[in-house]
Amino acid sequence: RVVPLLLQILALKDYDSKFFALDALAGYDTPTAVEAIKSGLNIKGGDLPNCCTTSEEAEDLAINLRVDAVHSLADNKNPEARRFLLSKRGDPMDELRLTVVHMLGRSKSDESIAILRVMVRDTNTLVRSEAERYLKSFGDSIGTK
Repeated sequence: RVVPLLLQILALKDYDSKFFALDALAGYDTPTAVEAIKSGLNIKGGDLPNCCTTSEEAEDLAINLRVDAVHSLADNKNPEARRFLLSKRGDPMDELRLTVVHMLGRSKSDESIAILRVMVRDTNTLVRSEAERYLKSFGDSIGTK
């Protein structure tokens, strides 16, 4: 019963409402909630009319919302949220790739180790170093090379 209300809040054209809805939807593992969170990755500055004095400020807030959507997907218990994030691990958004690394670092598994071994070659220094750190914590020697 809560998810439809959160969808209505997410549809509002202001930053605070969208942020609240994306955060709250992380706690609901329904397919509808996951799809709504995924839609948060497409929020642009133009989706926040009247929020800011410049379009640059609006785009900065939209970036914050996209990052919040990524974190909400990582926290969501629906396996589709994890699959979706894993499919986006090559995305140009550094924060998305970093969140994937942290998600993988929470569970030592063959899959996590294999993906982290690839992510130690990421273009972003923080993503690389975090992937290395998790591999080291798992006792994986690849992370030290």
